[in-house]
Amino acid sequence: SLALTIKTMKGLPGAWPPDVLEPTLPEELIDVEEVSSMMIDVKYKPTFGASSEANFLSYVLRKLLKIAFYRMLAICAALNLSKETLVHTQILVAFRYLLRNHFEIFYDRHIDQLLLCTIYGVCRVMQVQPE
Repeated sequence: SLALTIKTMKGLPGAWPPDVLEPTLPEELIDVEEVSSMMIDVKYKPTFGASSEANFLSYVLRKLLKIAFYRMLAICAALNLSKETLVHTQILVAFRYLLRNHFEIFYDRHIDQLLLCTIYGVCRVMQVQPE
């Protein structure tokens, strides 16, 4: 199952997060630099990354991120959140952080519920109100 695959990957050094969840945005890299100074760097990906389970997990996570991105854009458009406030980027960073570090929160919850909570949290912290 998917949960068992994730648990196995988290148990292997350097296997988690998968490539699709690696920090790529500049906002994500700031947080990673602070954490990486405390952790031992593993410079290789184990052979588990080439297995069919890991490929399936990467595929599911890519689709999940794509769906979440388009739903986030639709929700932000419905709330009239302007793109000048950079809320969209911060929402995406927070959602990817949840996927990367707290995957267990996704069990028994719909993606829209977590996305709405992420949008609310980011807007609250950034003190942005819908127009």
